[in-house]
Amino acid sequence: MKLINVYETKVPVCQGRRKILGRRTFSGWETPSQLWPAVNRYIQQTYGTEQMPEVVIKGDTAAWIKSGTEYVWNSTHVVDGYHASQYLHKIAGKGTSTALYEALKANDCEAFVKEVQRKLRKSPQREKAIRDGYQ
Repeated sequence: MKLINVYETKVPVCQGRRKILGRRTFSGWETPSQLWPAVNRYIQQTYGTEQMPEVVIKGDTAAWIKSGTEYVWNSTHVVDGYHASQYLHKIAGKGTSTALYEALKANDCEAFVKEVQRKLRKSPQREKAIRDGYQ
């Protein structure tokens, strides 16, 4: 089953908690080519087509999630924080992921790639896990 939440923003409620505003949920067993156009229609009907908002599609790297950018106008795919953390830990293994995290946080692609390459040199036996996390 696929689950898509469309919302406008999150506002702080108290420390560590946020409330989602303007939430609409889509779910079902449909194919992405059936589900995503429904999401796009909802966004266009709700916000208009004159000033279509920038849409960020967050999730893991599943093909059906990433395919949303083909159906939802003005959208980009971003790996959410939970899955990004999982991928960083996969690359780091039992080592530290601080350098990877800092490069990602600073949007420094060059530093991130260098750190991944360093991890590959340091732990060649973990090549598959490192490459999977990097992918």
